[in-house]
Amino acid sequence: MSNFTPGPWEVEKNGYHWTVRAPLEICGHMGTFELCRLSSGNDPKQEADARLIAASPEMYELLRETWDTLSIIFHQLWMRQIHDWGARNQADKIHAFLKRVNGEEENGG
Repeated sequence: MSNFTPGPWEVEKNGYHWTVRAPLEICGHMGTFELCRLSSGNDPKQEADARLIAASPEMYELLRETWDTLSIIFHQLWMRQIHDWGARNQADKIHAFLKRVNGEEENGG
């Protein structure tokens, strides 16, 4: 289970900064708060970086769902003695990434 701020995260331009904002509820009222600010708002890379950051919760959820589905598929294939090591290697990379994002990565790994 992840511990990050839930999405959706939004991107907005404020003068020369790109800001990534997340939802926030205070006393029953919804608002947003600033997660991060990227300077040099006229640099196209800054906007792209801000959009990538803002997409993080959705990307995480898609990868988690993909890992869950692949785990079931690989278990079923394993029971039938069918092994696709290339696909399994990719699935293991997804799983390792999710563990790293969740702070579960082992030291030295």
